[in-house]
Amino acid sequence: QGAQHAGMLDLLLADPHASVALDRVAPALGRHPRALLADPSRLFDNVVAQPLICAAQIAAWAGLQHYAGAARAFAGYSVGELASHACAGAIDAPALVRLALQRAAVMEAVAAEQGRHGGMIGLSGPSSRDVQRVCSAREAWPAIIIDSSTFVVGGVDDALAEIAREAALQGWKITCLNVGVASHTPLMAAAVEPFRHDLET
Repeated sequence: QGAQHAGMLDLLLADPHASVALDRVAPALGRHPRALLADPSRLFDNVVAQPLICAAQIAAWAGLQHYAGAARAFAGYSVGELASHACAGAIDAPALVRLALQRAAVMEAVAAEQGRHGGMIGLSGPSSRDVQRVCSAREAWPAIIIDSSTFVVGGVDDALAEIAREAALQGWKITCLNVGVASHTPLMAAAVEPFRHDLET
């Protein structure tokens, strides 16, 4: 999430199997996935990004499956975990995008209730201890550990700006991610139970 672009569905729409999968999720989305690309200003909103990414992932598997055959296992992280369940056949494609919409809406609602905008940045170069240090005493947390020197930090905008300034002084690479909520941090804790309810009903 954070790398969406206007042409992200082009290859899928050109594949007969992938394009059918995109058509199949349109009723659950309320419009065809390509329509979600029409407004660049909303491309990174959670309620657009998460179902769009899930639609693209299930369509990509529909195309690949025709050539590659059965997979032994699927794995995903964050909203990709939902897509991995659909690719494995545990849920169908329309259910996938409905759950992605519900997940995104719950996260957006929790963020709105907090009254402060949050987000995420990538840091390359620090150690785990460095990341813990720059996050401590700020409303920011290590959200994703990619490897021993690559991390994603989530938090409120002011805290992330302070961390980015310190990271620049340390010579770490900073990547601003186009994600409008502080995913995988305590700021999203209130989203857990509502989405659990969505999963169970």
